[in-house]
Amino acid sequence: MGTSSWISLYTNTPQVVPGGASIVLENTSSVSGDGTFTTLGSLVLVAKTASYKISWTANLGGACTLGVVIDGADRPSLRAGTPGGQVQATAIVDIAIGSAVTLASLEGAGCVVAPEGPGAGGTAASMTIVRLN
Repeated sequence: MGTSSWISLYTNTPQVVPGGASIVLENTSSVSGDGTFTTLGSLVLVAKTASYKISWTANLGGACTLGVVIDGADRPSLRAGTPGGQVQATAIVDIAIGSAVTLASLEGAGCVVAPEGPGAGGTAASMTIVRLN
């Protein structure tokens, strides 16, 4: 059985993300057409109960911890921090139908997310979710 459902989102926009708030991933690079995923602001809504591989990456302008939050609870396996620069995490998690998934700042003071590279032309943050079963 092959991969049947996915969504990949990203932002190139610098953002100051308060603690507990979501990073706005306003661009969709690819999404499967089977209706498993829809977006609502900074949330990804999941329409099928299954196991999903979630990968995310971000470039941070200072010390910060980010993580994936599902239905209001952060997932420790998808939490990562850095004193500044590139940070990422990948894990397989079970997600129930109707769940809301987001990439968020887990710091009380918030995080600065910004593109890297000359002219700040790179990706500031991205998240990909793939259904495995």
